[in-house]
Amino acid sequence: MPRGTGVEERSMTDDNTTSNEPLDIVKMHGPKTDEIEQEQTYDVVNEGDEQERVGSEVAMDRPLDKAEAAGLPPDRGPEVDVINVRPAMFRAHPFIFSAMALVGLLGLMLLFWKGLFPYSLAWLVVSLVLFLGACGMWGVWKIKTLGTSLRITNKRTVVIIGLFSRATSEVVHDNIRNIQVTQSFLQRVFRVGRIGLSSSGQDGIEIDVPNLPNPDQIREIIDKYRPL
Repeated sequence: MPRGTGVEERSMTDDNTTSNEPLDIVKMHGPKTDEIEQEQTYDVVNEGDEQERVGSEVAMDRPLDKAEAAGLPPDRGPEVDVINVRPAMFRAHPFIFSAMALVGLLGLMLLFWKGLFPYSLAWLVVSLVLFLGACGMWGVWKIKTLGTSLRITNKRTVVIIGLFSRATSEVVHDNIRNIQVTQSFLQRVFRVGRIGLSSSGQDGIEIDVPNLPNPDQIREIIDKYRPL
């Protein structure tokens, strides 16, 4: 009887020990499993951050094109305007502009003098003709200047002629074969000139605009977008 009791007690003790061990194992290994899952989560987050950092570094290390390096809109991407130039008036024809201004001023002075002194009707007619003629010539010249513009984008160069009725001509920068800049001595002094553009596969000059200010700068801008 005592032996039997001892055996039973030992078996009961063994059963309790056996049943308690898995619970102890679960309790011991539960926090470690959570730590492993957290480490895996941190690894995934760190990998995503690393990919974003590498992508940003690649974008920053990407070489700039010629236009973008010069501070102009980049050659890639959508079409955007770079500059819009109109012919100059005084700088293109300084003597003609000065003569028109003097004639208009003379006619205006004669009109005022007519009110102060009893001149004949002929003086009044002459003064009106001089003043109105100078104003009319200046107005026609101004309208013609406003009706001509050279529009340069990051993709093409377009010339627009006409204020009321309009005609356009364009050349894609990738197809430009020749850029001509023509200046006389006086035009070089006042920094104006004629710009001519021709593309491959075409005979002659397709775009020809006279009296543009700073023609060398315009040529440099177009060259930035040409595949030289």
